[in-house]
Amino acid sequence: VKNLHVKDAMVNVSSRYQNYTGVLIGFAQSGFVVDNTSATGTVKSYSQDSFARGGGLIASTMRGLVTDSWADTTVEAGTDMGNVYAGGLYSMDNRVATINSYALGDVTADAGYTNRIHIGGLIGQAGGIHYNCYAAGDVIAKKDCTDVGGLNGRSAGINVEQECFWNSDAAQKINDTAVEEKAGNGAEVSSHPNTVYARSLAELSSQDFADLLNANKGKMAEINEALKAELVSNSAEGTLTQPYYYEGDGSDLNEWVTKSGSTVVFKQESEEKPSGGGGNPSGGGTATPFYEVTVPAQTGNGSVSASLGKAKKGDTVTITVTPEEGYQPDAVTIKDK
Repeated sequence: VKNLHVKDAMVNVSSRYQNYTGVLIGFAQSGFVVDNTSATGTVKSYSQDSFARGGGLIASTMRGLVTDSWADTTVEAGTDMGNVYAGGLYSMDNRVATINSYALGDVTADAGYTNRIHIGGLIGQAGGIHYNCYAAGDVIAKKDCTDVGGLNGRSAGINVEQECFWNSDAAQKINDTAVEEKAGNGAEVSSHPNTVYARSLAELSSQDFADLLNANKGKMAEINEALKAELVSNSAEGTLTQPYYYEGDGSDLNEWVTKSGSTVVFKQESEEKPSGGGGNPSGGGTATPFYEVTVPAQTGNGSVSASLGKAKKGDTVTITVTPEEGYQPDAVTIKDK
């Protein structure tokens, strides 16, 4: 999905069971690429008996790449019986690389029980890789919970956060009461040394901040290697703990500029990027293809697993064969389709 800009959207989903409510996409997964997209408007997600997921741009993401994208969407999500995930950009992500992106909208969530709310200015529950991103909106939880953050409600164990920022002037509330000590990540359980910084609204609107974001995107070649090294260092097998989908040098990413009456935004002379632009993980005109890695769901007297569910050319995929006691592998056949 590229060069798609949705304005003044009204997306309202109310269901008995779980739902995925976002302006651009409900659930994006398995090697997707989203580049130079935006959304403004409102999102409302309500589930009676199950999970409610509301995201300003995309409700939920898994295994893909998002670059140069933003949302200025008011997000409201709630549930009577389940858990609620809500964020200014996504409600949650899982092994997704989000590069050079931001969210401006306010996020509010409610639930029938305590500790069922996961809510952040950028992402409700974060489990991906985020670089050079920021969030500016208020974050309001209407029940007691721990997962309330200016950037992410919860930074999960696999989450990687580098050079990301949140608005220290924005409201953060739990049970409609102002949080005494605001946080970028409401619950931080990531095993990675993440860098998340508070900035005032004035700072987020300044030329200095635009210069910083532009300098950060100019370091993408070295950042790519550093991120991959971090992912490998956190793996007992010496392989990437999650795929990393961006391979550009940053020259394909949008430039940041100041705008009167706003935090810093992208400089876009038009709403379309050329065919060689930022949605391309390898710098050309089309996305790098990813291929599905499958293993047998059932095997006799043991199991087989793969380190990656999707892989591109050059990736290392580790196949692990685990025999039951008293057995040993007979043969392993790998097919290239």
